[in-house]
Amino acid sequence: MKQAENGFLQYGSYSSAVSHAGSLRENAVGQVEEIFYHLSADMALCVEAASVVIIFFASMQALVRAVASLFQTRGLHGKREIWARYAVWLLLGLEFLLASDIIRTAIAPTWTDIGQLAAVAVIRTFLNYFLTKDIETIGT
Repeated sequence: MKQAENGFLQYGSYSSAVSHAGSLRENAVGQVEEIFYHLSADMALCVEAASVVIIFFASMQALVRAVASLFQTRGLHGKREIWARYAVWLLLGLEFLLASDIIRTAIAPTWTDIGQLAAVAVIRTFLNYFLTKDIETIGT
């Protein structure tokens, strides 16, 4: 490949021009994949941070209400209401954590990552199921 007088690159043959175009395409695809990888990692971190914030504030709310209930005579119903609200917020936090795990697996899908995601998804699904059943029981 050499530069012609008009400033354009001149290829020795058609096959070298095709080869050069192919390598440019592969380079562009690699750059897009890298951008997608970093963007997905940042999104997963943001979703994970949101779940931490949700769980933290839910915990603080439950703690404040639990301490306040010590000085009130609302009985068992008041404590169940505190627990039910806390459980709803925990469910939301767990959903956000599962979403961040799915995003992370989308950018690095090894069999180990997929297996870990499956295990985490099963555990969180069982937690969601039983928390939902408990909330329904308290609601009735």
